[in-house]
Amino acid sequence: MRIDRAVDVYIGELARRGRSKSTRDTYHRLLIDFATRMGDKTVAEVTAHDCRSFLDRWTDASPSTLASGVSLLRGFFEFFIDEGEIETSPMARIRRPRRKRPEDLDVVTVSAEDVERMFDACEDWQEVICLAMLAYAGARRAAVSRLRWHDVDLAKGTPDS
Repeated sequence: MRIDRAVDVYIGELARRGRSKSTRDTYHRLLIDFATRMGDKTVAEVTAHDCRSFLDRWTDASPSTLASGVSLLRGFFEFFIDEGEIETSPMARIRRPRRKRPEDLDVVTVSAEDVERMFDACEDWQEVICLAMLAYAGARRAAVSRLRWHDVDLAKGTPDS
């Protein structure tokens, strides 16, 4: 099976496994790029060198980002082992980089005093509601960046549930 067709089959499997649309879209985009690099190769013709060459796009990224790429390809090829399309994975000898321990990460924290100053700077009740929701939830940057207006009930002055 050619890589481009294999990508569609794998994305369909991810949907049946209940993966989110966002995850499937990201995997699809990255795997289509992989398929484009592989040209007319079949799943069985892909080598470890091909996989390493694709993963090199993340050599200057964080270990976490590179680890995600390794996991993506590993899951892709393991699916086709399970399906009987290939006997061994070209990813078998490619190791995931270690992620940093949580205590070694540079994390920006906000003190109680910082939160008080932010509340003091609010100019209207909408800003107070939004800040209160974030302060109460203790949300991380990624979660905050995904918030949308439909997540807040401005009429009630509460987070929408």
